[in-house]
Amino acid sequence: TLYFSQFTFNAVYLVLFIYDNNIRQRLMSNSSNRLVEKKLMINSERSLKQGKFPGSQAAAQEIPVEV
Repeated sequence: TLYFSQFTFNAVYLVLFIYDNNIRQRLMSNSSNRLVEKKLMINSERSLKQGKFPGSQAAAQEIPVEV
């Protein structure tokens, strides 16, 4: 019975700790990817406002609309 209890303990350990580590790493990588994408979007918006890209000044200027 001691053999089976050790086997059961090892199985539970592997499932709880090893599987949880894999899930946690995936969640961390997904959240870090979102942060990088958000930073890239913010930087590109700032660059557009500052006119660093060709044609962006025309796009950034407000066009008056007659009503």
